[in-house]
Amino acid sequence: MNPRLIPIAGLLATALGTAGAQAAEYADVLSATPVTTTVSVPRRVCRDEQQVMQPAPSGVGAVIGA
Repeated sequence: MNPRLIPIAGLLATALGTAGAQAAEYADVLSATPVTTTVSVPRRVCRDEQQVMQPAPSGVGAVIGA
């Protein structure tokens, strides 16, 4: 056999072997059970709130104490 034809024959044999190995398989589904998981997701809730604010110091006490 010609030494140059050996690699070509190998590739041809591989290609033909894999072409026959591809087959589709089908089956009827008898039952299905959904797989679910509950995941807690943190969320940010924004709302308006009223706050009690102290009046700003006027500086009168510093003047009287001087």
